[in-house]
Amino acid sequence: MLKRITRDFHVVLLFILALLQSTHLYRKIGQFQWIGADDLLTITLINQDIFSFKEALGSGLNLFPPLYFVLGYFLTNLCDFPKDFLLWIHIPALWGSIWLTYLIFRNFSDSKIASFTTVILMTIKSAFLTQSIYVRPYCFYYLAALALLFAVIKFQKSFSIKRYILLWVSFQCLALTHYYGLPIGLLICAPLLLCSLGISTKIKYFTLILLPTVISYSIFLPKQLAYNFFKGTLTDINFNVMFEVYKPLIIPSFVTLLIFLILGCFYYREFKVLKSPVPWSMINLSLAPMIIGLFLIITFEEGFYYRYFIPCQVGFSGIVVWIGNQLIKQPIGKKSSITLVFLSTCSISLWGVRNFDNERQLLKPSYPGSMDFNHDIVSQDKIPFATSHLPTFLKLIHDPSWATRSRLLRTEEKDFHELPKYNKSLTPVSLLDLRNENSFYYHFYYSGPHSRINFDPFTWAQKNNFSVTKISEYPVVIKFIQKNNNRN
Repeated sequence: MLKRITRDFHVVLLFILALLQSTHLYRKIGQFQWIGADDLLTITLINQDIFSFKEALGSGLNLFPPLYFVLGYFLTNLCDFPKDFLLWIHIPALWGSIWLTYLIFRNFSDSKIASFTTVILMTIKSAFLTQSIYVRPYCFYYLAALALLFAVIKFQKSFSIKRYILLWVSFQCLALTHYYGLPIGLLICAPLLLCSLGISTKIKYFTLILLPTVISYSIFLPKQLAYNFFKGTLTDINFNVMFEVYKPLIIPSFVTLLIFLILGCFYYREFKVLKSPVPWSMINLSLAPMIIGLFLIITFEEGFYYRYFIPCQVGFSGIVVWIGNQLIKQPIGKKSSITLVFLSTCSISLWGVRNFDNERQLLKPSYPGSMDFNHDIVSQDKIPFATSHLPTFLKLIHDPSWATRSRLLRTEEKDFHELPKYNKSLTPVSLLDLRNENSFYYHFYYSGPHSRINFDPFTWAQKNNFSVTKISEYPVVIKFIQKNNNRN
């Protein structure tokens, strides 16, 4: 029994890792505050009737394929789960991502190497955990990429209808959750073009895989691109930015490779060069930021964030696992095995100490910079509060403690037509509407070109017979009062 426990201790370490990180997520989710713009955009999108929801999916405020939000709508609106459930599902997703990562690496290596690399990947800098406290599709997208990678590896080994169904489902989950999922999915699946199936069979299977994505994209993507509210706020594409994206993704694989090389020096008798098929799916996944980045440089020139490429981290580590398998003979020796278990335990322990020690910071109330002003002055007057900053407006309409009537002020004609398509609560007011008010507050905060409107408060006040009082320097909060009842 003791021998079996020792032999399978690498699996026990994965269980301990999942349990520890789940506890960490449990505590963070318990202290979660609905103040982030991305989280509030998601809950605003799914909190409406089915017909409005369908229209909202094509809005330029969304910029995602529909699958994640359809699932969110089903869970919260149709099944009556609380909105926080969209965060709690990250815990089973974490377990799934850890186990799938291990299974993927296990295809290229000894179980101990696969376990060790999974632990390093999830503790040195886990791309999954960095996105786990967002009500957005990134973790779902990460998990779908792992499922597709696993399905492709299995499909390459031997064809079966069951494995093709797994491939088809995982591809849909990836491509219909994030627009970068389509090129990443195609890169992962590219090695299947070299499989032994006939050309006509390959064409048939790839057509069946791509058909739902093509239909979905043709319905939603043109509408989203026609009106992109947040256009101009994304990072420009250049090689410096590409390097900054690659740097955090490659850290776990770099650490793992370094440890393998050190082990090779100490236990050289257990190391020898072996031959196994090149993991092209892993290599293609690792190249995804560069390939997509070059495409964006030529075309749209924007939209290049670290979080869009979080599945690529597994690709880098997978390559290192394959390299390690070329060096370490199978099964690995007792000394190497004990060393890997020791290093895995140290990495898990250090992760736990670092992250649970930081839990104290989560107890402090967190407020976005756009709300950093004296709320009491505004709430006491009980007059309309108009803001041109959409994230602030979202925060206010979802905040039960904010009793002041809030309005979204816009001056672009398209905003009046497009914003209500996302949700009727985003129906904006114009300067003409505010002109008919006896008094109101105006709030401005810059978080990108979308924050700006065609409005000079002091010039407008002078022309429209309002007096102004500045409440806050930045964010700008100004009180407007009609000088007399004769409105121009």
